[in-house]
Amino acid sequence: MIRAVEIFGFHLATLDLRQNSVVHERVVAELFKAAGVEADYLALDETARVTLLLAELSHNRPLADEWHDYSEETAKELAIVRAAAWAQNHYGAGAITTYNISQTESVSDMLEVYVLAKQAGMYRVAEDGTPSATIMSVPLFETIADLQAAPETMKAFFALDPMRALAKVRGHQEVMIGYSDSNKDGGYITSTWELYQASSALAPVFEDVGVSMQLFHGRGGAVGRAGAAHSAQSRRSPGARCRAGSVLPNRVKLLPPNMAQSITP
Repeated sequence: MIRAVEIFGFHLATLDLRQNSVVHERVVAELFKAAGVEADYLALDETARVTLLLAELSHNRPLADEWHDYSEETAKELAIVRAAAWAQNHYGAGAITTYNISQTESVSDMLEVYVLAKQAGMYRVAEDGTPSATIMSVPLFETIADLQAAPETMKAFFALDPMRALAKVRGHQEVMIGYSDSNKDGGYITSTWELYQASSALAPVFEDVGVSMQLFHGRGGAVGRAGAAHSAQSRRSPGARCRAGSVLPNRVKLLPPNMAQSITP
């Protein structure tokens, strides 16, 4: 038992956080306004947003004020990241390692997650300016347009020194591609083709910066959400680390505690 805990940690299963990018935008906008940093974050264009977010990620001073009366939505999102930090502190860093961003459309969507993580101490900057994070901001490209733009989005993300530094220290960066929404957006055949095209086009972007790509196939169980059972495996991009998830098909049986296994996709 001691050896098992040393190898696998005491957190049993690793969890992902997930929220829509639109929610992050509203929460970060409220935090900026309440702190007197930016009165109307939502009115800024992408370039201005990235500049502001990078400035906020260059130091450790939090935006969130424990005594401020935030909206219900902002208070809930802050409680979530604080709970994630608590889980990491009590059960190990492996308890929660990734924060998936639904409807990722831009680099600012990814940076906003690190700003939220910073409020709970899961993103910090050393005295020499080197960033570190105990949770990874993971883009989820879902619509056909977002899948097509994914390589340029990740190229722009890696062009930012702090974000490239985080990825290099970690050794990899995860990207999630959405089977359900792309299927609803473009139909099954178009979705299948664009998922393959996106995963293939992302590979050289990662190779150029010397970071391994971990591709998360966010597929569901039914054809309407993801296609055939073998599809996640057949769409792997050469050289990429892969994992699949979203919905457990009804044929997957959960093992009883005395037969628990550790499975690496």
